Amino acid sequence: MKWLKLFESFEDYSQWGITPDDIKECLYEIEDEGWDVNVKFDKKMMSGKVNKENSEFEFDIVPCIEIKIIRYYNTYTNNIEESKELEKLKLSETYKDFMHHLLGVLQDGNLYIKEEKVEFIKSEEGGSQIFILILKND
Repeated sequence: MKWLKLFESFEDYSQWGITPDDIKECLYEIEDEGWDVNVKFDKKMMSGKVNKENSEFEFDIVPCIEIKIIRYYNTYTNNIEESKELEKLKLSETYKDFMHHLLGVLQDGNLYIKEEKVEFIKSEEGGSQIFILILKND
């Protein structure tokens, strides 16, 4: 229940210390290169366990920020080729500058990157994306 206030309204980002615009500002160069960027304040189940006293299943759900970087193509492309292109983006100076700037913004809000990976999108369209999961320090 300690996170309930964060779930009540995503209009009020004051408890996060940053806004979606703060994160988007870090990504403008990547967007200028034709990549689509999605920033979402959300919640994520981190673990689940059975309460031995009442045999109920309990979930540990925490607020998070998800960043997804993807390029949509008009034609079908190979997921492996898209993944290679995303891996190349991660090695670029533009991406390194983004991460450096993002880490500074996150430190100001007492946030950290829990996960950063290139992953396949599980949908009919398929594709690949860079997925970044941000959590708040307790």
